[in-house]
Amino acid sequence: MDRGGAGPARRCLDRRIQPVGQALVRSAPRRVPVRPRDPGPAADPIRHARGGGADEGLRAGGGGGSGCEAGRGDRPHRARSVTTDARLYLVAPVRLTAAPLIDLVDELVSAGVDLIQLREKEMEAGDLLRIGAPLQEACTAAGVPFIVNDRPDVAVTLGADGVHVGQNDLPVDAVRRIFPAGIVGLSTHAPSEVDGSLRADGLDYIAVGPVHETPTKPGRPAAGLDLVRYAARQVALPWFAIGGIERSNLETVMEAGARRVVVVRAITQAPDPVSAAARLKELLLTAPL
Repeated sequence: MDRGGAGPARRCLDRRIQPVGQALVRSAPRRVPVRPRDPGPAADPIRHARGGGADEGLRAGGGGGSGCEAGRGDRPHRARSVTTDARLYLVAPVRLTAAPLIDLVDELVSAGVDLIQLREKEMEAGDLLRIGAPLQEACTAAGVPFIVNDRPDVAVTLGADGVHVGQNDLPVDAVRRIFPAGIVGLSTHAPSEVDGSLRADGLDYIAVGPVHETPTKPGRPAAGLDLVRYAARQVALPWFAIGGIERSNLETVMEAGARRVVVVRAITQAPDPVSAAARLKELLLTAPL
């Protein structure tokens, strides 16, 4: 389902959409128009936070060309390259404090968001399909990978780019049987879980945390910066620090070794989510991957 104007990350992933997902996408009530990228140097601070025109190459996995000519058997390389080059990963509900997520996708991507995950823990599969179809369309149009939280069945039905699972969800090998061709990520909360992720076959990235206590993970104590430092020493796989990260503490998290972060409330609850994303990305770009 490669639409004109869709981002190279979307075109390069082997997306196998089931008929239900196709019907949902065709009936999606909203399509986000693709706005042409400015080929010249970005003048405003939001576009500057993306790192100029270089992001198009990053989404394709770096280097010349999009890499779309690679065979289907090259899935691990293609999916991995998307997460390798990402810096700012937004995990969000269907509605942010300021506006519905779907209304902000294009601007958030312009501000520097590299991955978008839909996280609605309490929703049934049917509702996730209903709200996920137009969001997937919006992410396709904006050229950003769309990730589904916890549900590989929903991800494959929607034709999403990826799925993220936790320690108590389906194991990675089972996820891969359901969702063989896209991005798969895993949450880790302790050194032992980080070590276990290194032995898992089929992972494209891990999330490490929570760095700070956060209401999005009630009852889970903060893992602290020590876990970030551990991941920085031990993990070659792309990894993202997660948990209570915002502009005021991002520099400390980066000093501990993080170069990629997952952000929830610092964007979703911000009065101006787009500016919040731009400020986070601007700081992330000050350190090399």
